[in-house]
Amino acid sequence: MSHVMGSYYCPIEEDAESPYRAYIDRWKAKGAELSIWDYWVFFWDKFPSAYHNVHTLGRDIRYYHDANAKYLRVESEACDTASFRSLKNWLGYRLMADRMQDEKALIRKFLTRFYGAAADEMAELLSYMAERQKDGKEGPFSYGNYKQYECPPRAWLDKAFFERTEDIFRRAEAKLAEGDHALLNVRRERVPIDLTLMNVYDDIRPPISRAELADRYERCTVPFARERASDLPARLRQIRSEADCCRKADEIKANRKTLSPRLAIPRAPERVKCTDWYDNNGFKTDRRLELDATVKDGNVLEIRLADRDVGERKPQPGHQVWAGERWEVFLMDRHNDHLQVIADADGRFQVYLGGQTLGNAKGIGSEGIAVESRMKGGTWGLKLTFELDRLPLKGFYRGDFFRGGDMCNYAWAPTYGKRFPERHLFGWLDFK
Repeated sequence: MSHVMGSYYCPIEEDAESPYRAYIDRWKAKGAELSIWDYWVFFWDKFPSAYHNVHTLGRDIRYYHDANAKYLRVESEACDTASFRSLKNWLGYRLMADRMQDEKALIRKFLTRFYGAAADEMAELLSYMAERQKDGKEGPFSYGNYKQYECPPRAWLDKAFFERTEDIFRRAEAKLAEGDHALLNVRRERVPIDLTLMNVYDDIRPPISRAELADRYERCTVPFARERASDLPARLRQIRSEADCCRKADEIKANRKTLSPRLAIPRAPERVKCTDWYDNNGFKTDRRLELDATVKDGNVLEIRLADRDVGERKPQPGHQVWAGERWEVFLMDRHNDHLQVIADADGRFQVYLGGQTLGNAKGIGSEGIAVESRMKGGTWGLKLTFELDRLPLKGFYRGDFFRGGDMCNYAWAPTYGKRFPERHLFGWLDFK
């Protein structure tokens, strides 16, 4: 299995500069039967943006068929933030069943039934977005290229884009009555555009206030937060958090310039304890989170983390350590390399060096790391020990600690985004 990337914004047969088309063509020339795993969504995209690939689906599906692809698997998640997701999935299913159907007729059928009297306006939005993004060069998986509330907008996300889309939505909503499900569907398409606008607000300076934009985002997003019953509260907290980030953007920017904590780690028998924790947007949290640390025998760094507000429910592990509720610890050396340990309530842990996996373990790890997890009286405690002379990195001077999962991310030194390893924002570690 190989992973080769092409442009998201144009059909494969027009993607002349990408290695993806050449890769498929080479296999086609060999007469091989292909199995394709495609993506119709951007994963881990730090900068939320309004985009879609509806206009490429038919041509790409026919291209795969002509290249002798017998199986086509597609990932198309982001159910409440991807543009035209319902249309994209519906159209894709039908074209996979019969690739020779008239996709324009299919699109028109969907728009009429899904958006009712506003079908013309939503067709206009669909075409306008495709036209504006067609020369886009930015691809998916853009780790580290964009930072929340400090990001250059993609080329098509300019003032003219937001003025035009706002005009389209104004005309579409005027055609529909409150209570009409088609109105909900129209407002659903505001979500990715408003999420984008919240992140480029200072560059665009739209006529709507931050508070009004945040309120509209919440109002349009909540009806489509279709999670499992157990996950819905977490998703609603995330929506409120995103809206609050928009309302408090100026305060967040100020915090980024001033909030860089320092932890003086003593040698045993002394310990240092820290109870000042923040949500990852930089606001002090009332959640009772604790961190303490010491160095034993001159060589063993011992870190204890505690969440005293877990309650009776054990924190839920995920299918992978990083997918469930977890603690994360980062230690960075003077060469700006970092060691990362992710641990869950089952005592499983994952070790990374500079983002690369070193291994999985439960109990003593091969890299001189041990993890113990304990639940008692509504508190989840985690004890980590590091044998410093056995670690691949030496001389730690910065670091960070996180309580993640369940859509609630808390930090000792907040990094103001969905991802934690923002090393320039780590706090300072002083070993005594």
